[in-house]
Amino acid sequence: MIASPPNPNSSKNRVPHGDEIVALRSLVQFEASVLQTLDESIKRAKATQAESEIRLEAAKRELEAAMSALAAAHESVATLETLREPLQTSMNTKLGILHPIRRMPTELLVEIFQYRVEEDETVRRLDADLDGNWGLCDAPLTLSAVCSRWREIVLSQPCLWRFFNITASHFAPQYQLNQAVNPLNARLKHWIVHSQDRKVSVAIRGIGDAFDTDGTKSGPLIRKILAGFGPRLERLHFLFTGCMAFDHVLGPTTTS
Repeated sequence: MIASPPNPNSSKNRVPHGDEIVALRSLVQFEASVLQTLDESIKRAKATQAESEIRLEAAKRELEAAMSALAAAHESVATLETLREPLQTSMNTKLGILHPIRRMPTELLVEIFQYRVEEDETVRRLDADLDGNWGLCDAPLTLSAVCSRWREIVLSQPCLWRFFNITASHFAPQYQLNQAVNPLNARLKHWIVHSQDRKVSVAIRGIGDAFDTDGTKSGPLIRKILAGFGPRLERLHFLFTGCMAFDHVLGPTTTS
C-alpha cells in the first residue's frame, strides 16, 4: 500500500492558490456526488428495513393467532376425547352383552375350546419335530381368563386338560430352591385337579441344557410330574437338550 504524502493543511491554516483551488473544488464535487449516491442508497435501505419490520410484526401477529388457534384446538380435542372414552366403554359393554357368543350353548363352546386345546398341542408337536422348540400349551388357562362363564366351563371339562407340557429348565431352579412352594406345583395341581380321571399326555423339554447338563436338577421335578399323574399318564414325550442327562433322568425315573 502506497503511503499518503504529508498534508501541509494538517499543521497550519494556509490559503490555497491557483491550481490547488481547482483541484480541491473538483474533489469536493466528486465527494458530494458520492455522498448523494450513498444517501440515496441509505434511504432505500431504510425504506426496505421499515417495510421488513412491518411485515415481521404482521407475521408475529399471524403466528400468535395460529398458536392461539392451535392451543384452542388441542384443548377441544382433549375434552372431546375425554368425553368419548366412557361413551366408547359403555357402547363396548352393551355390544359385548349383545354378542352372539354369550348365547352360544355350552356344548358348542366346549367343542370350540377342545379344538383350540388340540391346536396348541398340534403346533407344539410340529415345532418339536422341526427344531425342538415349543411354548407352553396354555389354552385352558387363557380361555378360563376371558370371563366367569368361560372359566366355569373350562374348569369343569376334563377333556380340556389332556395335555401337560413344560420346559424343565424354566421350572427347575425354583423347584430346587423350594419343592413345597413353587410355580411347578401350582401348575401341576391345576392340571391334576381339573383333568379329573382323564388320561393326560405329558411333554417335557429342556432336559440337560446348560443350566442342568447332567439332569440332576430336572430329575426330581420330572419324577414329581410322573407321580402326580400316575396311572393316568397316557403318553410321555421327553426332549433332551444334552445326552449327558439320559442316565440320571431315565434311570431313576423308569425304576421309581
